[in-house]
Amino acid sequence: IYKRRRTILTTDSEEELQDQIFEMIDAEIAQVVNLHASASEKDEWNLREIEQTMATIFPPDTPLAIGELDSQNAIIDYLTEKAESVHESMSKEINDPEQVKQIERGVLLNSIDTLWMDHLDALDNLRTAVGLRGYGQRDPLVEYKRDAYGLFRQLLSSIQNQVAYSIYKVLAARSVQARMHADPKQAQKLL
Repeated sequence: IYKRRRTILTTDSEEELQDQIFEMIDAEIAQVVNLHASASEKDEWNLREIEQTMATIFPPDTPLAIGELDSQNAIIDYLTEKAESVHESMSKEINDPEQVKQIERGVLLNSIDTLWMDHLDALDNLRTAVGLRGYGQRDPLVEYKRDAYGLFRQLLSSIQNQVAYSIYKVLAARSVQARMHADPKQAQKLL
């Protein structure tokens, strides 16, 4: 976690930050699609739920057309491409690559920092709980390692989830601000 955080802080490459973000978004998309389209028959897939979940990731006005796609991989590829095109169009609206990089850096750091603090609190609570398991004739060290690893995997998943569900919201807010600044008359219509 510290290495990942240090990399985010020290990188000057917008592509490196975007790669990390898209890796998290792609994993979240794959997870959602695999959850709701795991049945062998397409008729049993819950495409509506996939679209609703994607609507919470992407900006609300993002059109999605996954109904005519015939495989999980096709849906994942379509949504991955959509994620990249939406990000690109929002970046163009902001029209300031440095600001986009700062937004991406901020979302990544905020997610890591808040969830890392929660993780440390959870490890503290685990230490107390595992101490009590010693009375149940279980090796506290083995129990702690096993449960701490599970908590760490949960931390990584939570970071991925939070970044995927927040990056487009922050970019959308800044995009609206950029439009308002560029055209005050248009700003009145948005409000």
